[in-house]
Amino acid sequence: MSQQVFISLSVILGIVLIIMGIMRFFRQPMIIGYIIAGTVIGIFFPSLLHGNTALQPFSNIGISFLLFMVGMELNPRIIKELGKSSFIAGLLQVIATSIIGFFIARWFGCDIMTAGYLGIAFSFSSTIVVLKLLSDKEETESTFGRLSIWVLIIQDIIVLLIFLAIASYSHFDWGNDFAIIGTLALKIIGLGTAIYVASRHLIPKITPKIAESSEFLFLFAIGRCMLLGTVFYYLWLGIEFGTLVAGIVLSNSNFKYEITSKIKSLRDFFIVMYFVLLGSQVSFVWVGKYIPMILIFSLFILIIKPLITMIIFGLMGHTKKNNFLAGSSLGQISEFSFLLIGMGVALWHIKDTSLISTITIIGLLSIAASSYFILYGEKIYLIIKPILKYIPGSRNEEYKKRNQEEYEVIILWYGKFWSNLYETLIKKHKNILVIDEHPAIIAHLKKKGIPCIYWDAGDVEFIKELNIKGTKMIISTIKKFEDNMVIVKTIKAKFPHIIVILISNHVQESIKLYEEGADDVIMPHYIWAYHTSLMLEEYGFDLQKFGENKVSQISQLRNRHKDLMIEALQGKMN
Repeated sequence: MSQQVFISLSVILGIVLIIMGIMRFFRQPMIIGYIIAGTVIGIFFPSLLHGNTALQPFSNIGISFLLFMVGMELNPRIIKELGKSSFIAGLLQVIATSIIGFFIARWFGCDIMTAGYLGIAFSFSSTIVVLKLLSDKEETESTFGRLSIWVLIIQDIIVLLIFLAIASYSHFDWGNDFAIIGTLALKIIGLGTAIYVASRHLIPKITPKIAESSEFLFLFAIGRCMLLGTVFYYLWLGIEFGTLVAGIVLSNSNFKYEITSKIKSLRDFFIVMYFVLLGSQVSFVWVGKYIPMILIFSLFILIIKPLITMIIFGLMGHTKKNNFLAGSSLGQISEFSFLLIGMGVALWHIKDTSLISTITIIGLLSIAASSYFILYGEKIYLIIKPILKYIPGSRNEEYKKRNQEEYEVIILWYGKFWSNLYETLIKKHKNILVIDEHPAIIAHLKKKGIPCIYWDAGDVEFIKELNIKGTKMIISTIKKFEDNMVIVKTIKAKFPHIIVILISNHVQESIKLYEEGADDVIMPHYIWAYHTSLMLEEYGFDLQKFGENKVSQISQLRNRHKDLMIEALQGKMN
């Protein structure tokens, strides 16, 4: 038996590697390769997967590690920083998409339960795909990247609650709702209390000791994940919910990144089997029957769902460009969508098992197409920009008010150069305007009474409309080369007398910015090296001077830490 499992796994991984090479050549997400590999295996080597129950545990372990790592990203502090508007946007997106998806499914003749599952499943987007592609483009800290991540976080929280509800309802009499709600509430309160006490008083004390051994820390993380999953399973709350909670509990740990780095490889290996098994369930026998449903739902996910997201963000006052980029990045279904449908089939809430093949094909199409939307979003935006004039996202009243006034100095992106820059300039120049594309920064600046505008400084139209007739200096702390090129070209073409100071991390890009008319290009790495060389020249090997500098630095860092904006900027949402 063990030899057969080994041989089957070897053949499966061999086919996966071949498909992955093809996917990499076409720059497609790895998840697509896994599913296609499963489909190929299911068609040409059915004996490897069908009836091979020994491989199913690999899939279950992969899902457990996936949910565990997703939970570790759901840091309660970050969730708090999202704010009310972000929560409302994410919730409205899920509700609106679910309702429309429900009625589309009913239109195709699905029963109410199946239509409900499909509507909810199609409202979620893939955390893995979006974060992977945003990371590859270095856009996780851009405004549209943050907007996308906010929605994904809200979706993950909703998924958590849905898994909990399904797991609980599946073990109770549907007719006794009061008993269900009461028992569920007691379990949540009891478990929540126990987990909170352990996480607050026990785990912080023992984790440093455990972390002294990397092997011990590794096994501690895995053991915690599986133990909580088991406890939740026997309490009829579901393994999925348990592993997710296990991750959330460790999300504030000082050893979070060490744990993540160790488990990531395990997750990547085991999750392969889940998507391979998922792909193997694709049956082309029923595809002809469901082609209209596949096409309509694919268009719904790729066009209507992003459009709903764009409208919601537009009504909240975000820019059209960021609305489009954020919305289009969410135009696919989630890995949790497959899991949700699978749970529905397993619990007989969904009677038509052939829907799994349909959902898988829709998932493949939506993930593949949305990947190109993420990779080439800005180019696509320029092409369809005239069509987007009907989508909300116009200038707000605050913008109109500020743009009527003249400012001596304009700072683009307050947060990226810290508050020190503003504090230095305000001593000599009273008329200073700050422009930033981070909503949290704008809210913070308004509280402090600092004149500010929320907008994308890389937008050519915005720069052209900006009132800079009386401006003497513009300082951009944006690191994106393309945006800086737009800024310097647009400003210098009309107002060559304005001093333009930019920032760059690359020598060649700095040279090009100078050639386009930039008056100064700051290179942080060179400044750091220059500052360090001066410090070494002054301090030499004098430990006392280093100690005095250390005290001074700690004092300054603590003062900065009190600035809520710096803290928000340091929060990572990936």
